[in-house]
Amino acid sequence: MREDMQAICDSLCCTLQQTSLFCDLLDLKYIIEDNGKQRVMAIFPGGYVYVNVTGDSGWAMAFDILKQLPRKI
Repeated sequence: MREDMQAICDSLCCTLQQTSLFCDLLDLKYIIEDNGKQRVMAIFPGGYVYVNVTGDSGWAMAFDILKQLPRKI
């Protein structure tokens, strides 16, 4: 099964927006760079952060996003 990483990011973003901690999260964008590195850009009103998700499955990506997101930007 091929996982749709952007769809997972979209669903996770909607879930996180329902929490008080991440209610200001605007979007999660899945990015594959030219060198093959995979990252998720978490966009907040005050800026953005990148989460390294290279080589992750869908579940591992969601877990890495939760681990690496700043509590407040």
